[in-house]
Amino acid sequence: LPDLDAWLAQGDPSLATGWLRERLQRFGGLREPAKTIEYAAARKISETALLEYLDAKFGAIYGT
Repeated sequence: LPDLDAWLAQGDPSLATGWLRERLQRFGGLREPAKTIEYAAARKISETALLEYLDAKFGAIYGT
């Protein structure tokens, strides 16, 4: 959703809620959570992005 920030800045959440409805909510309990996340993200999930984010954030804070 490349224009999401602009839509939200204007107070219009419809782009985000439409995406959530289409990619996540409509599946409810039809898929396992990991499969739903993979479908929504359009890629295989991995802990790599989270670990990189945490390392950058807390590395900067604690100087590691």
